[in-house]
Amino acid sequence: MREFVLTVNGKDVEVTLLSREGSALSFQIHGKEYAVTVAGARPKLESKSYSDASIALPQPMRSAATSLNELLAPMPGIIVSLAVKIGDTVNAGQAIVVMEAMKMENNLAAPRTGTIKTIHVKVGQEVENRQRLITIE
Repeated sequence: MREFVLTVNGKDVEVTLLSREGSALSFQIHGKEYAVTVAGARPKLESKSYSDASIALPQPMRSAATSLNELLAPMPGIIVSLAVKIGDTVNAGQAIVVMEAMKMENNLAAPRTGTIKTIHVKVGQEVENRQRLITIE
């Protein structure tokens, strides 16, 4: 792991590089993991000048939803953990599922405040892109 200081939206941010596979980079910023694909020329991470680079990082992963009542998988992956059970009350934005995709764990958030009606998956299950994970009422 290597640490860098990047300028993100005009602010200096301490970044830990977790992994690099080709143009795919995995960073950790303030305890949250981000996946970035660098377009164009490959950066030379070994270069001292890279620590002064300015890039725009994406927001934390959010799941896809056909409606605010369903939490769908944002990509193919494996369910690592479920933080809720049927009948639990959740708040919008609360992490309720951890899914591993592309060698990274992603916290998936409740799309709205409500009560867990149905859990369509179990821990260890492989899921497809846009597969229904949880229904909230």
